[in-house]
Amino acid sequence: NTTPLSDWSFAGNFITPPTCLPLGAISIDSISDTTLDLSWGQVGSETSWDIEIINTSSIPADTFTYVPNNAGLSTNAPQLTGLVPESNYQFIVRANCGVIDGPGAWSGVYNFTTLPTCQAPIDLVLVSYDNDDITFSWTSIDTETMWYVEYVNVTLGEVQTGIADDSTTTDSYTAMSLDANSEYSLYVSAACGGADGNSDWSGPVTITTLCNAVAMPFSEPFSTWVPECFDVDNGDQPWFEHVSGGDTVAAKARNSWPNYSTNRHLITPMVTMSQQGLLTFKWSHDEYTWISDSLSVRLSNDGGATWTTVWNVTGAAFDSQGGVTSTQPGIYVEENLLIDNSYTGTDLMVDIAYTGPANYGYTVFIDSIAIDVLPPCNIPYYLAVDSAYTTSVDMSFTVAGTGATSYEVEIVEGLNAPTGVATDVVSGTPFTLSSLTPGTDYSVYARTMCGTDSTVWVGPVTFTTVCAPVVDYATSFEGLNTGDAMNCWDFIDSTSSSWSNVQVFSSTWTVGNTGINSVQMSNDNAVGSSNYQFAVLPEFSSLATQDHRLRFFAIDQWSDGNEIVVGTISDVNDINTFTPFETVALTNVYTQYTINFDSYTGSDTRIALQNVAGDVYATTYIDDVEWHEIPNCFPPSVTIDSTSTTSVSIAIDSAGTFGAEWFIEMVDIAGNNPTVLDTANTLAHTITGLAPSTVYAMTISTNCSNAISEVLVVNVQTDCAAIGNFYNNFEDLAGGADTSICWDYTVVDNSTSQWSFPTMNVYNSTWNTCDGSKAIRMYSGDDPNSELLLVTPELTDINAGTHVLTFTATNFSSWAPPSGYEVGTITDANDPNTFTALYSGTAGVACDSVLVPFLSYTGTDTRIAIRFDHSSTFQNLYIDKVRWEEGPDCALPVGFNTVEVLDTEVTLDWLNISPDTVWYLELVDVLDTLDVYDSIPTDTALVHPYTITGLSENTIYDVYLSNLCDTVYDDVLLSFVTPWGNNIGVSSIISPVSAGCNLSDSSQIEVEIENFGGLMATGFPVELSWDDSIYFNVGTFMDTIQPGGTATFIIDGYYDFSSALDSNFWVQTALAADSVVSNDGMGSTVTNLGNMWIDVQVNTGNYAGEVWWEILDTINNVTAYNTGITAGYSNNSTYNTAVCVYANGDYVMNAWDTYDDGWNGGTYSITRCGGIILANNDGNEVTNGIGGVSGSDLEVQEGFHVDPCPDNDLAVMSIDGLESACGLGME
Repeated sequence: NTTPLSDWSFAGNFITPPTCLPLGAISIDSISDTTLDLSWGQVGSETSWDIEIINTSSIPADTFTYVPNNAGLSTNAPQLTGLVPESNYQFIVRANCGVIDGPGAWSGVYNFTTLPTCQAPIDLVLVSYDNDDITFSWTSIDTETMWYVEYVNVTLGEVQTGIADDSTTTDSYTAMSLDANSEYSLYVSAACGGADGNSDWSGPVTITTLCNAVAMPFSEPFSTWVPECFDVDNGDQPWFEHVSGGDTVAAKARNSWPNYSTNRHLITPMVTMSQQGLLTFKWSHDEYTWISDSLSVRLSNDGGATWTTVWNVTGAAFDSQGGVTSTQPGIYVEENLLIDNSYTGTDLMVDIAYTGPANYGYTVFIDSIAIDVLPPCNIPYYLAVDSAYTTSVDMSFTVAGTGATSYEVEIVEGLNAPTGVATDVVSGTPFTLSSLTPGTDYSVYARTMCGTDSTVWVGPVTFTTVCAPVVDYATSFEGLNTGDAMNCWDFIDSTSSSWSNVQVFSSTWTVGNTGINSVQMSNDNAVGSSNYQFAVLPEFSSLATQDHRLRFFAIDQWSDGNEIVVGTISDVNDINTFTPFETVALTNVYTQYTINFDSYTGSDTRIALQNVAGDVYATTYIDDVEWHEIPNCFPPSVTIDSTSTTSVSIAIDSAGTFGAEWFIEMVDIAGNNPTVLDTANTLAHTITGLAPSTVYAMTISTNCSNAISEVLVVNVQTDCAAIGNFYNNFEDLAGGADTSICWDYTVVDNSTSQWSFPTMNVYNSTWNTCDGSKAIRMYSGDDPNSELLLVTPELTDINAGTHVLTFTATNFSSWAPPSGYEVGTITDANDPNTFTALYSGTAGVACDSVLVPFLSYTGTDTRIAIRFDHSSTFQNLYIDKVRWEEGPDCALPVGFNTVEVLDTEVTLDWLNISPDTVWYLELVDVLDTLDVYDSIPTDTALVHPYTITGLSENTIYDVYLSNLCDTVYDDVLLSFVTPWGNNIGVSSIISPVSAGCNLSDSSQIEVEIENFGGLMATGFPVELSWDDSIYFNVGTFMDTIQPGGTATFIIDGYYDFSSALDSNFWVQTALAADSVVSNDGMGSTVTNLGNMWIDVQVNTGNYAGEVWWEILDTINNVTAYNTGITAGYSNNSTYNTAVCVYANGDYVMNAWDTYDDGWNGGTYSITRCGGIILANNDGNEVTNGIGGVSGSDLEVQEGFHVDPCPDNDLAVMSIDGLESACGLGME
C-alpha cells in the first residue's frame, strides 16, 4: 500500500532580489557654468558607479544610449566638469557591482541647466520716485563690479532695445530728468568683463512718475475717476469710485472676500507748500463694534520714500453716526489738519490710508480733499491729553496763525453730547483742567476765540482720571460695550469654566434695570467651593464711617436660586481676603437691595459682590449701584385716586418719611407741555393745571426739617379730551403693543393659537416702511372673522363739515392679495359692532396715500376708526402717517360710486373734499360714437346721492363728475353697465347637496333664484329636467324679487336620491320676457355616500403636517372621504372624522405621507357603531418601510367590510318575582 497524499496547496509567488541593487534619490548639490556636483547614498556593498550625461541643448540634441560616459567612478559624490555654459543637461546613474554581480538598474532621469558665464542681477526693487526721477536697486549674484541700466518711457511708446542708457558701479541707480506723469520700465544687466561678457537684462521695474507739483490751493471733489494725478492702487487693494445717479461723487474702500486686512492708499499729487497749510477732507463710515478698521492721514515730502502719520481714527470714533451703509454714505465728518512749517518749501503728498478689518466691515467714503492757506482764525489743532491724574488733566494743542485771543474748553462726563457752553477758558497751550472726579471718563472739546469770532468746536478727546478713594459713588454702567473695562472696578472670575463671565454686559434684549447695560455674572456649569465670582467696587474713603449704605438692583435671570454675598475685600488678588457682610436672595425680576454699613467695624476700603450660583447654568445681572450717606428723610408712597383732563388726585402715605410737606413736580414725558410744580401739605392732594391727554412723570419728595428726600417717580396720564388737527407717524412708539396716547387698538377674535392669533402692534423697520421706521401693523392671524380697528382720539370737529382724514396704507407684499380696509366712525372703541363704514379701499405693495373726507358727516360719533377688512387669514395691513386737518378750499370729490344701477336709471354718490354745493355730471353712452366727453354737463346736482333717469338697458355708460372749481377739466370718471330689464335665473342649488349621507327616497329640491335685471320679477314658472333637454313645470314663483335680490324656492314633488350615484338634474326659470336665457338654469350632480357613519381616528406622531388619507368605495368606485394634501394635522394630537358609508359595503383605507418616511409614530383606527374596529393596521405605525419615492408615498393600504350595526333593542320579557332589599315581599 502507498501512503496517501493530500491535494496540492495553492501556488505561491516570490521575486528574488537583484544581484546589484538600484540607487535611491540622487542629490544635485551645486551647479556652475561648467561643472556639476552630485551625491547619493550607497545602497549595498558597491564601490563603483556609472553616469551617462547628455546635452539636450546641442543640435541635434543628445539622447541616452545607456552606455556610461563617466564609468567606474569610485566616489558617490563626484564632480562632472567640462560642461557648456547655459545648456540643458540630463543624466542617469547606476551602481557597478563588479564582474560577478554586474551593474544595477539605471536611476530615473534628472535635469539641470548650467549657469551663464555672467549671471543677471536679481530682486529688482523700487526705492523711490517723484515727478522727474526714479531710484531702484538690485542684488548681485556674480562677481561683477559694474552694471548697465536701460529705462524705457512706455507712455511715449518706447520699447526695450537692449542698449544701455547708462552704467553704474553701485547696486542702485537713479534715473533723472524723466517726464512727469509717465510710465517707465527699468532694466539692469551685469558687466562681468573679459571672456564672461555681460549678463542678460533683468527687469523690468515699472512705475509711473508723479505729476509735476501743483501750487496751493489744491482741491479734489472726486467728480471724475481716477482723479488726475491721484494714485489709487498703491496698496494691497485699490480705492474705487462711488457712483450715485450716474455721477462719480466720492472715493470708497471696503473689504470683500477674500481680501481681508488690506491696506489701501489714496495718494494726492504733489502740492508745493509755500507756507503753512490747512488740509481738509470729509469721511463717512459705520463702525462694526466687534471688528476694528482704521483711517489714517500720512504726509510725505520726499516723493513717498518716507511717510509720517499725522492723524488716525479707529474703533467707536470711526463712525459718522448718520445713515451710512455698506453701499451708501450717510452724514460726512469733516476733518481739519494742520500742515506745519516743517513742510514749507517742499512738495507734499497726502495719503488717505485705510486699513481693513479681518472681516467684511463697512465701506468708508471720502467726499473731498483740499489743501489751502490757513484761515484768519484757526482751530486748536491736534488737541491731545498729555497726562491724566486723579482730579486733573494736562492737555496741549498746536497753535497756528496769529489771530487767537483765547481758547474755550468744554469738558463733559463720558460720551455725553457737548452743550456748546465753555466750562474753562485758557490762554494757550499747554493747559490744565482741574476739579475732576477720580476714576471717571471725560470728553473734552475746544475752540479758538479770535476776538468776537470763533472757530468750530473740535473733539472729543477722551481720557479717564486716575482712581482714588471717593466718599460717594453711583453708576449704571451705560456707555460701555460688552467686555469693556469698568473704571476702578475689578472683576474676579476664578471658575473652572472657560465660558463663564464676570463682565459689563450690553444688550438691547437682555436689558439692565435702566438702560441697556449691567454687570453679568454667569457660572456656565462651574459649581463648587473652588468656583468664585466677584465684582469689586471702587475704593471708598467712607466705608468705615458707619454712615453710608450700598444700594443696587439685581436679578436672577432663570430663577435658579442665586444669591449675592455682599462683603469687603482687602486684596483683589487674593479672594481669601474677602469678608462676607450680608447675603441677599435674588428673584427673577429686578429688585433693589439696600445694605446699611452703619455696623461695619473693619478696615477694608473696597466692597465686593460675590455671585453664588444656584444651578449649573445660572446668570445674575447687577445694575444701578449706589454708595451714599444713609438718609434720614424718605420719600412717601403714593396712590393715584383719580384723574381728570386737567388734574390728578393722589393719596400720600407719610409713614416713615419724617416729614409733613411734599414737593411735587409734573413733567410731560413727551416734552410738549410746561412742567407743573406743586406742594402738598395734606395727605389727600390734587394737582391741577395739567394738560389733557398727557403722560406726566410725577416726582414727589419729602421736605424734612433738615433735608429733602430722594424722589419717588410715578407715571400718570390725564384723561383724554377731544382734540383738533393732529398728525401721527407713530415714530415715538417703542414697539410691541405700545399705543399713542388716547388711541386704541381694537382686536376681537376667537383664535386659540399660541402664535398665529390676530394682533395689532407697532411695526419697526428701517427699510420696509412708508416713512420713517414705524407703522401700525394689523394682522388677521388664523381667524378669518377677526375684527381689527385702529381708533383715533376723540375729535372736536368731526362734524364741522370742514375736515379730511389722510393716511398711508400698504401690505408690503408683491404676492399676497390686496388688503381691504374701511374708514368710518365708532361709538364704542371696545365694540366693533358700533363701527359705521363711510369709505373703503384696498392696499397693495405700494404705499398708497388715502384721503377720506368728512365734510358730509352729520353723525354723533366723535372717533374715527380704520378697520382691517381682510379677505383671508394671515393677511397684513400697515397704517402710517395719519393726519386730521381742514380740507382744501377746492378739490375734486373722491369715492365716486354707484349706489344702485337699474335698467333705466342709476343712483350715484361721492364724498366731498372741499365745501362744494353744486356738482356737474356728464353722461356718455360709450358705444354711441356720436356721444363723446366734451366737458359739457348733462346734469347738475345740488345734493347727493343723485339719480340719473332715462337710461337704456344693457348699455355701457361713462359718467364724469366735477365741481365749480374744476378749471382744468380733470373730472372724476366712473363707468357702469345698466342691466337688462327682465333677467332672472337659478343662482345656486341649495339641496340636496352634491355628496350627502342618508339621502331619502322622498327628498325635495330647493334652489336660490336671483334677479339680475332692473325690474321686479314675479309670477314666473320654474322647470325641472333630468337631461338638460326636456324640461317640465314644477311650480310657479309667486313672490316678488327686487332688482339685485335673491329668494329661495322649493319645487313641487318629492324625489328618490337614496341610491343616487352621480345622478344629474337641472332647474331653470321660465320668465316669458327674460332677455337673457344663458343664466336661467343650473345643474347639479348628487351622490348618496351611504346610509351609516363610521369614525376614523388619527393619532399623529411627529411631522404630522406630512400626513393625509382617503377612503374609497370599491363597489361604487367613488371617494367616500379625502382629507386633501395634506390633512393639516399638528404633532402628537388626536383627530376624529365621521365618514358616511353603506352598510355591507367594501372600502379601502389609503394612508399617505408626503415626505416618504411614514407617519413617524402616527396610527389610525376605523370603527363603527360606537367602537367596533373595522381597520387599524393592526395598531402599528403607518409606514411601508420603503423610501425614495418622490412626492406622496402610499404607506398603508387596508381594505375593510362594513357590517350593519347590531340590533341592541332589548326588552323585558317577563318578571319572575319582586323582592325588597331586606327580604320583604311586595303585595
